[in-house]
Amino acid sequence: MTVQGQLCLGRTQIKELPADLMVGGNLYLNYTAITILPEDLTVNGDLSIHCTKIEKLPENLTVVGNLDASETAITKLPDKFNIKGSICVKDSQINILPDNLQVNGDLDLSNTQINQLPANLNVAGSLNIRSTKIKEFPDDLVVKGSLDLCNTDIEELPPNLTINGDLNLMATWIKKLPVNLTVNGWLSLSGTKIYQMLKNFNGRFDSLAIYCKK
Repeated sequence: MTVQGQLCLGRTQIKELPADLMVGGNLYLNYTAITILPEDLTVNGDLSIHCTKIEKLPENLTVVGNLDASETAITKLPDKFNIKGSICVKDSQINILPDNLQVNGDLDLSNTQINQLPANLNVAGSLNIRSTKIKEFPDDLVVKGSLDLCNTDIEELPPNLTINGDLNLMATWIKKLPVNLTVNGWLSLSGTKIYQMLKNFNGRFDSLAIYCKK
């Protein structure tokens, strides 16, 4: 079955999709009773399965746009899939990501059971891991947009870190900033030990190695 344009099935009673489905535009399955997606599903726009009972994504899934799998029972991403846009799995049951994951847009893992980032993770946009159990970063992590660590147990950041967008460290356990930190957007330290020290500091800084370019 081929649909040349958009296919919107949100809030319908449909429970199953045809095995050979190809959608030329966006595919919306929000709030449906669908529990499984067909193998080799191709969506030439965005795919949204928000608030469905889908527990896993099929191998060889292709989504030319963005993937929204928020508030689902998905626990992991397949090893072989092709998502060309952003990936949102916030408030889902996801707890592991494949190594060498390349995200061409944003990656939103907020409020999930993820406790470790995979090796060789590369995010072309922003990375949101707020309210997760992640405690540290892999040395080879690449994030080219903003980084949101709010309400995590992270205690330190790697040296020579460059954030091209905003850096949100609110309500983290970070006690000091790394050497040669560069933030091209906003730097938020509220609710950290650093913020309290700066608030109570009555002297002056001889040097401050933080560069906020915005």
